[in-house]
Amino acid sequence: PVANDGKIPFRPGERVSLLCYLQTKFKGDYVHIKLWRNKQEVELDVPVSISQRLVPAHWNNRPPPYYIVAGLVFTALSVPYLHAASAWDDYIN
Repeated sequence: PVANDGKIPFRPGERVSLLCYLQTKFKGDYVHIKLWRNKQEVELDVPVSISQRLVPAHWNNRPPPYYIVAGLVFTALSVPYLHAASAWDDYIN
């Protein structure tokens, strides 16, 4: 069972993050899970896939794209921009 802090049993007396367990899987592997839906236990095999990042982590050593319109600067959202604007913690939470 996954606890409120996102950890699962690992060894006797030890718990690890569910994300640590999922990182040991490869694309195409399946993870067997049990869920409670409509007051019934349901068992599923969920395929593991690679998540697509919605916010790029970097621009491959290039400057970020931007447009200047009527004195306003528009740029794409990126992780370095979030860090520069001190907004990374708000984005993650």
